[in-house]
Amino acid sequence: MIARPPLVLVVAGLSMCACGTGAKSRAMYDATAGVTQDPGAGQDTGGGSSSGGGPITTDTGQPEGTDSSEGTTDAGALEDAELDAEAAAAVVCPAASLAAGDYQQTLPSEAGVRTFQIHVPPGLDPARPAPLVFAFHGGGENAWQFETFAHIHDKSDSSGFVLVEADGTPALGPSAIPPPPSDAGVVLEVWNAGNCCEYAAETSGDVDDVGFVSAMIDSIEAQICIDPKRVFSTGFSNGGMLSHRLACQLSDRIASIVAVSGGSGQTDYDKTPNETLFPCNPGRPVPVLHIHGTQDACYPFDGGWGPLSLVTFEGVPVTIQGWLTRNGCTPGGSPTTVLQNGAATCDLYPCPKTGEVELCTIDGGGHYWPGGDAWAGSTVFCGSSQGALSADIIANDAFWSWFVDHPMP
Repeated sequence: MIARPPLVLVVAGLSMCACGTGAKSRAMYDATAGVTQDPGAGQDTGGGSSSGGGPITTDTGQPEGTDSSEGTTDAGALEDAELDAEAAAAVVCPAASLAAGDYQQTLPSEAGVRTFQIHVPPGLDPARPAPLVFAFHGGGENAWQFETFAHIHDKSDSSGFVLVEADGTPALGPSAIPPPPSDAGVVLEVWNAGNCCEYAAETSGDVDDVGFVSAMIDSIEAQICIDPKRVFSTGFSNGGMLSHRLACQLSDRIASIVAVSGGSGQTDYDKTPNETLFPCNPGRPVPVLHIHGTQDACYPFDGGWGPLSLVTFEGVPVTIQGWLTRNGCTPGGSPTTVLQNGAATCDLYPCPKTGEVELCTIDGGGHYWPGGDAWAGSTVFCGSSQGALSADIIANDAFWSWFVDHPMP
C-alpha cells in the first residue's frame, strides 16, 4: 500500500460572502475550466479573466468592460445578462477558502463520528464556484484504500474539481473497533445502499448515509466556493450502489451519477416476496451512467448471489430499466452505441437530455475500477470466475466527461 500523506484537520463554520459565478457560458466547464496555472489568475481585478471561459462579473452580474447605460436591442443578450445576475445571486461563497491540499474532517452523526477526506486541486479561483465530486469506496475498503487503486486525485488536479472521498461505517457495526488512521491492516467499511452492505444496510443497522452526504455538502460549501448545480456522485461496487441511492433520494443536491460495478440496492431479493427497502422517487430526471463488467463475479451483471457481500443483487439491466422509466425515456427505444473500444461498449438510450441514461459494458470484465489498479477484493474474494481488469474505458475520464455534460438543470 502507498504511505498515507499527512492530512490537515480543519474546522468548518467560516464567515460567508456573496460571490459572482461569471458568464452563462461558464455554466458547463470543459475538462480544465476552474483551474489556472497561477492561483491568482482569473480573479476579478477590473479586467477580463486570464483563465478563459468568459468575462468576470461584478456582484450585479454585469460583465466588466460593458456600459450598462447604453442598453441593447439584442433580446438574447439581455436574457443572458438576467440569467447571469440570477446565477451570481444564487451562489454564496465563503469569505475564506481552503487552499490546495488534502484535509481530513469529521462530522457527528447517528452512527457516530464520520470521517471524510477533501482534496482541493491547485489553482482554484476561490471566488469562482467549483465542481464537487463525491467518490465512494466499495465494501470492505476505506477512502484511502480506494484512492490507492482508483487514483482520482490525479483527475481532480488535471480537471479542476474538488474531490471528496468519505469513509463508510464498520461492517460489523458500532461495537467494532475503528481502524487506525493508516493503511495498516484490513479495513471493512460499508455503505447503506439498501440491501447492501453488512451492518450499515437497510436490512440491519439502517445507517443514514444519505443524510451523511447531505451534511458533507453543507460543510464543504461553508469552506470552499462550490457550484450547487455541479455536485456529483460516483463510486465503486457498494459505493456505486450508494450513488444510485443518492440519485433516488438526494436529487435536489446531486446533479448526476456514475456507478461502477454496483447497481441499485432498492430491493431485498433475499426475502419472499421481495421487499422494497427505500423509495426511489427523484424530484427530477437524474442522468445516470453505469459501467459494469459482464464477468463481474462479486456483483454479477445479470444479478444473483454476491460471494463477497453475501446478498442477492439486482441485475444491471433491471437497474437501467428503472432509470429509463423514471427519466421519461422512450419506452422500448433502442440505444445508440456511442463508444466501441476493444472490450468496452457504451450504449446511450433515447432519453431527454436532462435525464440521459448510458450503459457501458466491458465484455469479460471483472469487479474492478476500469483503468485503475487491481484490488485484492477483486482478485481474491470474488472467486475463480472473476473477469479481467480492463483499460478499454477509463473510469476517471468517463465519469468526468459525464459530469461535465450533465450539471443540474
